[in-house]
Amino acid sequence: MVRTLNLIWILNLMLILSGCFSFNVQGEKFSCHIIDVGQGSATLFTYQQKTILIDTGYEHQKFQTYIENFCDANSITCIDYVIITHPDQDHINNTKWLYDNYQINYSYLPCVMADTPLSDKDGFTPIIKKDTKVYKTCIESVVSEPNSTWEYLTDDDINDINGFLIYQSDKFDWLDVNDFSPIIFFIGNKSNIVCISGDATTMKEKWYCANSSKKITVKYYITGHHGSQYSSCDEFVSLLQPQYAIYSSNDSNGLYGHPHINTLTRISKYTRNIYGTEYNGHIELTQMGILGDLINTTTGWTNKNGERITF
Repeated sequence: MVRTLNLIWILNLMLILSGCFSFNVQGEKFSCHIIDVGQGSATLFTYQQKTILIDTGYEHQKFQTYIENFCDANSITCIDYVIITHPDQDHINNTKWLYDNYQINYSYLPCVMADTPLSDKDGFTPIIKKDTKVYKTCIESVVSEPNSTWEYLTDDDINDINGFLIYQSDKFDWLDVNDFSPIIFFIGNKSNIVCISGDATTMKEKWYCANSSKKITVKYYITGHHGSQYSSCDEFVSLLQPQYAIYSSNDSNGLYGHPHINTLTRISKYTRNIYGTEYNGHIELTQMGILGDLINTTTGWTNKNGERITF
């Protein structure tokens, strides 16, 4: 009996040491949490005892409460990987808080500089600059993190994170900083492949279509640029063939027009299972499917003018 208990203790210790946390949910292989951060984006993956956070969102209270509750519930002590897709505030607004409150083991930054000497990395300095206070603070938080490694997200980084494929161009002079966003696939669970692409526009999507050696079909597509009319082009979505589409947006004042009716119409040619954080709040994807009693956007979507749209 003592030997059995010792073996169980050793196995549990090995699981804890293999990553930053141990799951409380038995048998869970992966999860993807599209966090409701208002008009913004933050997506948390868990896979093989690792945590991978893509962007840190906009609204402080929603993001911070979700991360704190999730970390407490799952005994998370640090975040293994953080990927900052591009420098827009609605994707990086909680970066300083995150790095102040959690140990981050490895970070990726977009190839965009800010007005700080910390932008230089091993002699490489990005040629495109976005000099906002929030992005400068983001870079300083990442670079100053103790016991941590960071690098720019370039075309050399495709296979660094187990379970993920990251497609990035070697083009460092995109006219639109949104196109520094990588095309990311979670492929660790073959029956639940996820695609997320930050704010990549149709230019970056078409680059992927023309240059990727693998054509990956997905179960879940987290729509580019919050469902913007300038993303999710037909060529890209037709390659993905998604079974579900989820947009992260809450453009309540209609400032950006997210999601755009034309985009939802394009996507609905491939799937009529379209969901959004503005209606559903936090959305969790697991090997068992989408959790929660969700409102399917295509059964009744209200645009910024209060008009009811169906497909």
